[in-house]
Amino acid sequence: MRSKILKSPRKRPSGPNILRALHARPREEPPCAAFPLGVAELASVMGTLTTTQDHGSQDQDVHSSGEDNSRDQNMTDFAVDDENEDEDDYEDVDEEEEEEEEGGSDASDLFNELPDRTIEEDNDPDDPEVCEPGSIEDQDCLGIGTLTRNGLPAHEPDGLEVPDGQESDIGDEEKPDWDEAIRNFTVRAEYNPQRGHYENGVIGYNFANEFAAYSSTNGYDLRTISSVDMENASKRVEECLGWPNQTHTAQVCAHFEFKVANHREELHQLEVRALERAEDPNHVRVSGLADRYRAWTAVEDGRVGGDGFDSMTPNRYNIPSHRSGDVPMEVYVWFPSEVVSPVLPADSDETARIIERACRTLRTNFRIHKPMEYSTGFHVHLGHQHGWNLLQLKRFATLWFLMERVLIHIHRKDRESEYMDPWMAKFGEGTKLAQSLWHPNAHVRRLVHCLPQTAPRTRARNEAEMERHVVTESLSPRQEEFIRNVWLYTRIDDLGDAMAGGYSLKYEGLMRSAVRMRVTGHKKTNTPNTRHDVNLHDPSKARNAQTLEVRTMHGTVDANHINHWIAVLRRILYYVRRASREEFRELAGNISANVKEPQHLAQLLRLLLVPDRTQRYFFLPHNRDRHPGTGEEWFTYPDKDRVDWDQPFMVPSHGATHGQYYDDMDNN
Repeated sequence: MRSKILKSPRKRPSGPNILRALHARPREEPPCAAFPLGVAELASVMGTLTTTQDHGSQDQDVHSSGEDNSRDQNMTDFAVDDENEDEDDYEDVDEEEEEEEEGGSDASDLFNELPDRTIEEDNDPDDPEVCEPGSIEDQDCLGIGTLTRNGLPAHEPDGLEVPDGQESDIGDEEKPDWDEAIRNFTVRAEYNPQRGHYENGVIGYNFANEFAAYSSTNGYDLRTISSVDMENASKRVEECLGWPNQTHTAQVCAHFEFKVANHREELHQLEVRALERAEDPNHVRVSGLADRYRAWTAVEDGRVGGDGFDSMTPNRYNIPSHRSGDVPMEVYVWFPSEVVSPVLPADSDETARIIERACRTLRTNFRIHKPMEYSTGFHVHLGHQHGWNLLQLKRFATLWFLMERVLIHIHRKDRESEYMDPWMAKFGEGTKLAQSLWHPNAHVRRLVHCLPQTAPRTRARNEAEMERHVVTESLSPRQEEFIRNVWLYTRIDDLGDAMAGGYSLKYEGLMRSAVRMRVTGHKKTNTPNTRHDVNLHDPSKARNAQTLEVRTMHGTVDANHINHWIAVLRRILYYVRRASREEFRELAGNISANVKEPQHLAQLLRLLLVPDRTQRYFFLPHNRDRHPGTGEEWFTYPDKDRVDWDQPFMVPSHGATHGQYYDDMDNN
């Protein structure tokens, strides 16, 4: 989840300082006393709960996967990040590789000729058992990424850079009063002119050890001492000594200061090693899962800048007269970062509470900018500890294709804007399969060609299976053609490629689907791997997170909103993974026959059997905005995307971003 945040002086968490690099500061004293002295940019991932600035949009990702002692788990992963950024699911992927694979490639490099091979019959079933249904290993799970530290095990990975080199300026913990500590510190040593450099150095080292012990005994965290404070401590040693020979005094003080710096670094390294081993007790264990997804992490994301198309320009604010002329991007220094959560169990009530605690911690300790259009997004990764089978993925592609044009209206209207196409291509328009079938440009059709090649008996069998899952009589010819092709694929690799984003002539590169099927395998998905297992020359060792990354939701740090969206996705996950063939067919038939226009969103949620409270939440009057021309409705915030410059930050809570009043309306 990536979002704009201002560091708040109100309260600061204690404990190991994983978030210190997220600290930022104003370029100058803000003209209004209502603003604190720090600013930062937040990125959070749910599974990973992450918020990031869009250069298409900022998104939050949620990863799900893992194992529990009681049952097997489906995975859901949430993250807020740049729409144009590739979220690492369970593997840590080099961004250079990501850009090479998906970003702005030349058209000639993207064309893959059809394989020259004989089409053989496929005798393997599409639904091999992932794990025994109802066993102790069969459990859905979620993961969220968000900026947090209090009470949530976390570690700080490499690559997190600080905006400046002032150590004392980057802490999220309250800085000790080192001036007072230094004044009360005292040392003694008789002067002996016969001592040499070595002996005086030993005295300095001993003083440093005394200073470290003194700091620890009196509750002064030596990790937070700055270079300036160390110089002041050295001057205090000089004052206490009162030696007549300045050369000898300088020898003691130099060694004292050097050793204090060593103590500080040793404490920091101990903290880093402890954080590297941190594991959230609620995380789900998955074979191949990177260590970073076992606890909360914070990483820098330079693409979260607040400028460009989605910039925080004055025309996006209600600016009072006494602040006339203020430009947010100039008044404050914004630090870009992304926070990633561990993989968490989807069906556990504790997961919802963890999300609440993460959002509350973040908003209590930082100033977080209220949501803005085109600025953040929330990604959700759906998965399972033991992966997916091909039948489940065909079900998902079918269901999402049928409802995507209506379900998008559960979010803000910018999520369907033309600007978002490169990062949220619709299954029925922007995927390789859709372009292979219907794109008007012949070159694009050849470029992305991925139509299934199926032997006669295999084709007949797969079409029969489709008929058992889908009521074709209620489909339009275009819908039937798309869905029929989905069900003809015989390998997960091929279906995943077909559902990937197609080619954009405007942007001269591959797009990303609104749901990225980040899966590989034959009839069952492969084991997730890390970047160290990736071999660009061996397709069997390609990056595979084995999740479905749902990218449609706008970014927020409202835990109630997040949990309601998860509730919707859980119902989709049920029909894809667990519903009987008859249940799925009935749902697909009802959707294709009765859910055709944006105004049918409420009916869609009822058909999915989404909990009543979640249905009510998304249709509260203050959460809906009707377009006067088309009559279409979208999710909205009370400020209608015109942020109040006197109150631009989310309130310190886990609930409604604009205040308790809206939580009360929801509860009532």
